[in-house]
Amino acid sequence: MSDDTQMVEITDTESDLVTQLLAGIDEAITSVAEIDPTYANKTKVQKLLYLAIDEFDIPITYSWYLAGAVVPDRSISPSSLDVYTDQPTSPSEPSIAGSADESVGEESSETSPIEPIMFRDETNESDPDPPADDLESYVSKGELVAFYRDVLPEVWHQETMRFLQNFYQEEAPEEYRLLYIESTHLRTHLAELIDTVEIYLDDGDPTREIDSLRESIELSISDLHHYIRADDQLRETFEVVVLGTDLIEDTLLKLERLQPDDFTDEHLSLLRDLQDFFYYYVWKHPCLRISYQTATGPQADELRTERLAEFESFKERVIERRDELRAELASAGLRPAPGDYASPEDQELTETLRDLSSQYLE
Repeated sequence: MSDDTQMVEITDTESDLVTQLLAGIDEAITSVAEIDPTYANKTKVQKLLYLAIDEFDIPITYSWYLAGAVVPDRSISPSSLDVYTDQPTSPSEPSIAGSADESVGEESSETSPIEPIMFRDETNESDPDPPADDLESYVSKGELVAFYRDVLPEVWHQETMRFLQNFYQEEAPEEYRLLYIESTHLRTHLAELIDTVEIYLDDGDPTREIDSLRESIELSISDLHHYIRADDQLRETFEVVVLGTDLIEDTLLKLERLQPDDFTDEHLSLLRDLQDFFYYYVWKHPCLRISYQTATGPQADELRTERLAEFESFKERVIERRDELRAELASAGLRPAPGDYASPEDQELTETLRDLSSQYLE
């Protein structure tokens, strides 16, 4: 599926500043002996850019979106670094299974979560004091490289989901901090579920059973619901989020009732589709609103306009994809029958426990 949303435009000045920041990352990487450039990934490159933008007040547009703070330029990736392009074959990314840094993130998708960028030559004529395109107007080269030398070891050596959790804890806007952290928990549990089914298909012995993973996923979903409902701006996305997470919970209910010998490659493929559905549709819905609220920098108004336009029509896209995936799951035997659901008494107990959990979190 192609993404037909309007493309954000950033100025040549911003592009020049990004290029100079990437050069600073390059120099820092080559000067820190324990840093292996082949372990670069898109998430970490984007977050390194943000850390400098925030630290030195550099006028580059960004917002908080699917994986947190991000400059809306899909071309930014490890291949943007000279030290990376000089490398031969890159080893496996030290990330959660199935994520490939942002396979449930920013790197690839039917609907790419970071829209492509179009550069324009003109500056903002309405700005009497446009930003300088020389990075040294904001930070010296030596100071920038020293900054990156300091933060690189901690960023580089963390598994991506662990890195994101720590990054959100330290950097996320307070009103969204717990929501972003919980999103990583849910993504991690969904990846573990896929791992478990894949191990069963290979006649292996997984470290966690389906029932344990189902419990963790349902608790994460409950917490995610709580944080969305607690925010005045995000509350309007709650209905759509529930439509999506209900599909995940229904699938888990049926999956738990199957014997491992009944698992198929089709089941595994559909679980990966479900993982992508959560990230690119369910989670994206509130993230469009978050991006609108947090857009910062020279092109913030343009970014907010785009996010709002996509948000206003995105509910229908979520429902359409939900319906398609639900039909595929039913065809593969992963939709529960009426008798598979808990009794009213059990459902009432579950809701009580969720309410108590929400009260505790408050």
